[in-house]
Amino acid sequence: MNLIGAPYQIIIGKQTEGDLLEFKEIGKESQKINLEKIIKVIKEQKVKN
Repeated sequence: MNLIGAPYQIIIGKQTEGDLLEFKEIGKESQKINLEKIIKVIKEQKVKN
């Protein structure tokens, strides 16, 4: 995903725990957060741009 320039990655795999998904933004470490928080982060970034 980094090679094609995707600004966000939602990773569902072995690290997925319950309702927490692995979420990664370009230039930041991945974090485990729920889907509602992921949506909020993306919407806030969209408003800024």
